[in-house]
Amino acid sequence: MLSKRLSPYLEKLSVTCPAIYKQFVPSLQEGHDEELTVDDPLLEEEHTVVRGLVHKYGNRALLLLTMNCAAYCRFCTRRRKVSDIKKGIITHHDLDKMVAYLKKHPEIKELILSGGDPLTQPVILK
Repeated sequence: MLSKRLSPYLEKLSVTCPAIYKQFVPSLQEGHDEELTVDDPLLEEEHTVVRGLVHKYGNRALLLLTMNCAAYCRFCTRRRKVSDIKKGIITHHDLDKMVAYLKKHPEIKELILSGGDPLTQPVILK
C-alpha cells in the first residue's frame, strides 16, 4: 500500500474537495500489484552522477533539493525516496560535489531544481 501523508490543512480540505482527496489519498487498488509497480520510472538512479544531481540529458541537469514533503502525492515518481528523510537530506559536502561536477560539465546550460519542499531542507535555509 502507498504511504499517505497530509498536513492538517490538506486533510481538512480533502474532506470537502474531491480533487484534493484524489491527489493525495491512495485508492485501495493502488500499490497491490507489485509487478506493475516501477520504483524509478524516470531512470533517475541510473543517471545520478553525484548524490542529488541527475544528468540524463546533455545540456541540462536535475538538482534534487530534498525528498521531504508536507504531503505525498499519488503520482509522485520518487516514491522510493520521498518517505525516507535520511535519503533526502543534502549536505554541504553533497553541494560541493554538485558544484564541482557542474564546473567540469560546461555543456550543462539548464539546471532544474526539483525534489520535495525546499523549505524543509535545513542546509538551504541556513
